[in-house]
Amino acid sequence: MMDSKETVRRRLKTMRDGISSKYQLVASAKICEQLRELPEYRSARTLAVYRAMGREIDLASIVARAWLDQKQVYLPVVRRGKALEFYRFTVSTQLIRSRFGIEQPPTIFENRIAVESLDLVVCPLVGFDHRCHRLGMGAGYYDRTFAFVVENDKTMPFLVGVAYEAQRVPILPIDEFDIPLTKIVTENGVLVRDNAMS
Repeated sequence: MMDSKETVRRRLKTMRDGISSKYQLVASAKICEQLRELPEYRSARTLAVYRAMGREIDLASIVARAWLDQKQVYLPVVRRGKALEFYRFTVSTQLIRSRFGIEQPPTIFENRIAVESLDLVVCPLVGFDHRCHRLGMGAGYYDRTFAFVVENDKTMPFLVGVAYEAQRVPILPIDEFDIPLTKIVTENGVLVRDNAMS
């Protein structure tokens, strides 16, 4: 019998929390290097990332690279209706801490981008499987925000997850509203939706 999502989530969060800060740095550096080589990154003009909490993969180096590459970088903000909005993140942005303890940019309307206008979204995750299904924290923010990609048969934005290889499970329990990712990048390689590791 397959474990429930919550059971898998608890187990993987405990495992991730036990990863050393040294390994977090090493794995994050490898993952950011691989992100820079993705064609989806190279062609992107607009890029959404996240601010790492705890032992999540740290994307600081890909953000710095994106700024050098003249890409526009955005961070998520949780809004009413449990969906995400994305706001511009620049080297001069003064981040504020949300009620969830997450660093985010000020919600200035002029700095907001429509999610449909994002080229690449790098997603945090708790677990994943060989089909590029993602297990998140359980609130459904990313699934709800990017449901239009599946509903309207869109190819953009590209949704790329980042995780430790140890977060991979043989198969995740999924629901109809779960949105699969385009690719998942770990410290060991790139998993694409057709199950090939490169």
